[in-house]
Amino acid sequence: MKRFTFTLESLYGLRKQLERQALDDLAQELGVHARESRALAEAGGFATAARAAANLGPREQATAQDLVRREAFRERRERELGAAQAALARQDEQVEARRLALELAAHEREMLTRLRKRRHEEYRLRSARVEEAALGDIRRRSRAGGAT
Repeated sequence: MKRFTFTLESLYGLRKQLERQALDDLAQELGVHARESRALAEAGGFATAARAAANLGPREQATAQDLVRREAFRERRERELGAAQAALARQDEQVEARRLALELAAHEREMLTRLRKRRHEEYRLRSARVEEAALGDIRRRSRAGGAT
């Protein structure tokens, strides 16, 4: 009997490649997420420092121009914090999208893996039946040849 061949082997290879690519994409997005998280933490620290600097101490005196500058600086740091929060939220969405893409790719590859195993098992059983039939035929012939 001829050797087992999975007729969808090229599709199986493509699915494996797509799964690896989806895994690489997720890893890349997780790296970006880590950078965005660090940027958010840094922006939070800057905003906290700017809030503290905007408040005058009990004995501290400042001109109106100094107060306006401090307030403008605090507002800028708050905007930067908001932008960092928005960037991290967008990155969270990207990570989730890549995670879903990986799940789909893994599921599609797994379906083909199960089909491949099922077909291989069918082939193995068919081969065993053919072999058993051939052995049975040989046994019948040897009995028939020994009986004469």
